[in-house]
Amino acid sequence: MKRGLSKGIIVLAALLAAFFVTSWVASTLRQEVQRFVVGSIDDLQAIVEQATGLRLRYAWLSIEKLNTLVIHEVRLEQPSTVESSGTSIQSADTADAVTRRTPVTIDRVAIRLSYWAAIMGHGTDIIRDVNADKLSFDLQWPEEDYVLIKLYKFLFEGPAITLPRFQLTIEPVHLNIRKSGANTLLAGVSIKTLQLSTLAGFPEIAAPLVAIESHGFMGLPPDAQAQLSVWGKLAADFSSFSFNIGVRAKSADFSLAYQELAVWGAGGRIEGELRKAGVEVRGWYEGGRWGLEGAFEGYEGWRDLEAGGEVGKVLGQVVVSGKVRAGGEGETVGYGVELWVEGKEGLEVGGLQAGGLTVVVRGEGDGFGVEGRCEVRGRGVEGWYEGKLRYGDLEVGGRYEVRGEGLSLIHI
Repeated sequence: MKRGLSKGIIVLAALLAAFFVTSWVASTLRQEVQRFVVGSIDDLQAIVEQATGLRLRYAWLSIEKLNTLVIHEVRLEQPSTVESSGTSIQSADTADAVTRRTPVTIDRVAIRLSYWAAIMGHGTDIIRDVNADKLSFDLQWPEEDYVLIKLYKFLFEGPAITLPRFQLTIEPVHLNIRKSGANTLLAGVSIKTLQLSTLAGFPEIAAPLVAIESHGFMGLPPDAQAQLSVWGKLAADFSSFSFNIGVRAKSADFSLAYQELAVWGAGGRIEGELRKAGVEVRGWYEGGRWGLEGAFEGYEGWRDLEAGGEVGKVLGQVVVSGKVRAGGEGETVGYGVELWVEGKEGLEVGGLQAGGLTVVVRGEGDGFGVEGRCEVRGRGVEGWYEGKLRYGDLEVGGRYEVRGEGLSLIHI
């Protein structure tokens, strides 16, 4: 009996010791994690300010499930200055004195840590998973466009970045661009789930559902909408990237069927390509300049585009071959065309029967007008026009000739 009691006391003592040791270890680990995180905040703030031009703030920290650090109410604020004794200083602790805009907020960031990696000195494996709730961008345009510009340059044009081996999930992401000085929404982007993984040794990104709406932003139609799906990867040092993008779009006047694009970039240059039956389109952007080239061979636009009115009727009954190109920088735009457009039987344009006609267009243009040559032949008629056409006042200046059965018009 005494031996059994002694064994029970020993077991109970062992359990109590294990409990206190576990509690002490857990408390110690929590303290170490908090000390590590708080000590790293200054470095993180410096990185965020360098990448976006904004200051990092948060409400408080907590630890869940022993190995998960949670940062609450994260916000990126515009740095503000106040005058103190005639000297401009950072107002980091004067929130009551200065009202600062907060273009970026995150409700909650949970970071799961690996203590074993920390003990073994494997710095890139300490962070295992990061889950962020409700990442929101609310930018005033054009005053706060620098946030996106600085972020892009930091990632793709700045010094090499080494990311830990981890998985990041953000649900959801919202980006709103508003007109400066007003609450007018110019454009909005909504991403249901954004995932990033570096477990393969380089960043891989997936965003299966991205919704975009435009309200006249950057010259787009005021009611344009698009849905995208994005999959891609980046080089380990962010020096290059490649993505596959699926897109469909619509507005009140047109609808674009689902398309698949390839987009890639390196050294500050972004390129894209669309290939499918009858059409090949390539484009690029670099340092404010852009270019676009398209080649068509027996392409029927109705397979991809739907439009209302006369445009829709024409799209459904023409076959296009040839080449187009465009390019520009800032507000300067130029383009060139060399196209053959064949009208199918039954095509009617402006009340005239155009089925069986072939229209050949060659020319160069800009934002003000176009100069070139247009030829029409078929249905017993041949004609051409050569000269200029200005858009604004519809000024026409050039030579033309039209010949047909019982018809001859010449203007030189």
